[in-house]
Amino acid sequence: MKIVQRWFVCLAMGIVVAACSNDEAAENSTNHLDRIVEDAWQWMLENDINAQVQNGVRDLTFPKQGWDDVTIAADFAAGILKRIEALDFSALPHEDQIEARVLASRMDVLVAERDYYWLKPSLTPYQFGFAVNGAHTVLRGFSFRESEDLDRYRRLLDGYEKFLADALIRAQGQTERSLAPAKIALPGIRSTTAGLRAAADALVPVSDDRLATLDVNRDRIVAFRGSVDYLLVEIRQRYDALLDFVDNELPDHAPDGVGLHQYEGGDAYYRHLVSLYTTTDWTPESLHDIGLDMVADLEVRMAALRETIGFDGSHREFLNHVRTDPRFLATSPEDLEQRYNAYIARIEPLIGAYFHRTPEAPAIVARLDPALEGAVTYGYYESPEPPGRVYGTYYYNASNLDERPLIVAPPLMYHELLPGHHFHIARQIESESLHPFRKIISLDASAYNEGWAEYAAGILGSEMGLYVDAYEEYGRLLMDMFFAVRITVDTGMNALGWPIEEAREFMSERLITSDAEVQTETIRYSTDLPGQALSYGIGSYRITQIRENMRRTLGEDFDVRDFHEAVLSVGAVPLDVLSDHVEWVAQQSR
Repeated sequence: MKIVQRWFVCLAMGIVVAACSNDEAAENSTNHLDRIVEDAWQWMLENDINAQVQNGVRDLTFPKQGWDDVTIAADFAAGILKRIEALDFSALPHEDQIEARVLASRMDVLVAERDYYWLKPSLTPYQFGFAVNGAHTVLRGFSFRESEDLDRYRRLLDGYEKFLADALIRAQGQTERSLAPAKIALPGIRSTTAGLRAAADALVPVSDDRLATLDVNRDRIVAFRGSVDYLLVEIRQRYDALLDFVDNELPDHAPDGVGLHQYEGGDAYYRHLVSLYTTTDWTPESLHDIGLDMVADLEVRMAALRETIGFDGSHREFLNHVRTDPRFLATSPEDLEQRYNAYIARIEPLIGAYFHRTPEAPAIVARLDPALEGAVTYGYYESPEPPGRVYGTYYYNASNLDERPLIVAPPLMYHELLPGHHFHIARQIESESLHPFRKIISLDASAYNEGWAEYAAGILGSEMGLYVDAYEEYGRLLMDMFFAVRITVDTGMNALGWPIEEAREFMSERLITSDAEVQTETIRYSTDLPGQALSYGIGSYRITQIRENMRRTLGEDFDVRDFHEAVLSVGAVPLDVLSDHVEWVAQQSR
């Protein structure tokens, strides 16, 4: 209804002018927000490859990381933030307030990318490898439907070559500023870079069958192939330059220690990451104490379970026993998949008692490509998106089954699929009410994403009775311990000066993971993706607090299904936004 029409209706109904004025202010504020969101969204569609792929954009843009690119993005984001700050939030409906706050958090990430540009790890397996692997996925799936796609593919390769050139410039700049990665990270950096180079050799060329449906003359195809070959040579040269830098320059500048605390500005950067990945204002020191308290509590509960089981020995002795007990070892990939499916079948009849709505897409398990199993420690969840992918799938690693005790298999399934990642990601993708920018996974929602999955497998899984004996309950506590230990060692190495050996000893004493996994995990926390490991345990911790706040507000009227619907229907949001939203839902229910 137009504003003028609204005024006539208000007057005709005898409603006070003030109320109509409030309606007008709300409509004006909403209109302003709509324009801000649309401007930001158009920018994402032009610059964010994830947004482009998810929304069927054909002109894909390789991730940009050059200083100029990051600065332009930050300047744009700062402009959006100013426009959001000028809004009259009190005049916005609740849903619009959430929209504005989520958009602001996304823009804050872009501004921080500039502010901490030189401190952010750049050539490491997660930071560099994940960005390139995501783009490799785009190259692998690029479809040639029309003649213009030949030019689009060439532009994509141009972006690839520029990305690699900028990666070297950034790494050189970090070295000049005494911000080189730790020496212990160099082997992983080299193997990742070499592996990506080999992958590019296979992915960049385009086979005849991919071009078979194009209605273009042979000369244009020949010219296209020539340009692709030329770009592949340039991409190889960029990789060779990176490898030469890693082999011949980095070792002389790489520090022996680990953790962000050792760099100038590192403490401030880590505090930023703590805020980003937990969406709290807690300090690294307070989080460290929380992690230690969690570890101590879990040790007491595990000791009680060992007594229930009748095992007369320490936690470490119990883990050694589990590693060799045949009941916890799959005999084949088929056996492993059958066990995973049994856990999914166990939860399915219980879902209705705990959730009002579930995703339309089903969830399945499937084996990871064996060629990738050496590089992927565990496995990963793949969402039912883009169109054509109808399942939410957990791809599991079936290699070295004699070294993969399955005592943590039940909570793993409940974390990755039902009611964990599949429930929140598939619901978000399927939502008809969320703006498209809200469907893109972002760093500012890491605590929500991982926190929900851990809450689902932990607190909720136990309440649902998913762990049927003391061994399974022990496995659940082992996964809780994994996330509690992560909080402790991440903050320990990055803020409190722990050497990596101390972190590894702390982990090895408490986790069932192998020595090799402990080594790679501690390198990840301290040199590659500092702070991100906090998302799991702290996210679950906060979501549990938010649930208890809703329970206190509603008393006997509290229904856990209402809480779950409030959390899942709003999509991935920073946890302070989630807390306010759940409280708003509770107040509406009173």
